[in-house]
Amino acid sequence: MSKIIAFWSPWHGRGNTSNCIASAMQFSMLNDKESVITHTQYTRSSMEYAFLTGKENDDILKFSDFGLDSLERALATGRLEPKDFNDYCNNIVNKKLEFLPGSKKTNYNLFKESIGQTILDIIDFSKLSKEYTFIDVGTSLKDKVAERVLEKADIIFITLDQSKIVLKDFFEEQITAKVLQNKEVILLIGRYDLDSKYLIKDIKKEFKYDGEIIGIPFITEYSEALNSHGVKKFFEKYYALEDEPFFESLNYINDIILNYDE
Repeated sequence: MSKIIAFWSPWHGRGNTSNCIASAMQFSMLNDKESVITHTQYTRSSMEYAFLTGKENDDILKFSDFGLDSLERALATGRLEPKDFNDYCNNIVNKKLEFLPGSKKTNYNLFKESIGQTILDIIDFSKLSKEYTFIDVGTSLKDKVAERVLEKADIIFITLDQSKIVLKDFFEEQITAKVLQNKEVILLIGRYDLDSKYLIKDIKKEFKYDGEIIGIPFITEYSEALNSHGVKKFFEKYYALEDEPFFESLNYINDIILNYDE
């Protein structure tokens, strides 16, 4: 059964996109599963910068054939088959991970009306085509696109950080959101500082939370790879590294996804 893996954060700038990318990349390096990664951000995401070399934009006609917008138009014809899915993606890890670029619509209202109405069709088509779909979701739960993706998700990874403001907002306000109920929810602490006085055990104690929380430490090499189109090379070089907290966390996430049972 195909799985939808959503990554969401109630706050901007917590590292949600980088967590989504890292989790999908490590998953693809470790498993022979057909997966796709995409996002529902309105503006061009750092995901494009991480995966695309920039050369795709040199050929406007070619680039226009990729991504959510192109897939949306093709689905509207009713003639698209699952085997055609990769035609709208950029291959990242051979036969294992495809990147479906986000929407290039420049008008926000048009984006909401278009992708907002068709995102479920896109997800359903992805489930027919791929075993796993990783989606980086927009921050606001008032956004219908984000709400619909989270409703459809099998597992929701929520990125927070060690800021008490962010944690208090989540545990006192966001955690009760209807869309998060009866879901497999895993909390991620982005850019996790292992030397902080506010560790996962402290967070659990303060907010009386007994669910899963995973810290993903910041490492410079990965940050630089994100900013230099070097994510693939980074994971090819380091994914099997042992005794490294960053990869230990990603391997744990990998196990959660693989062992998920509806």
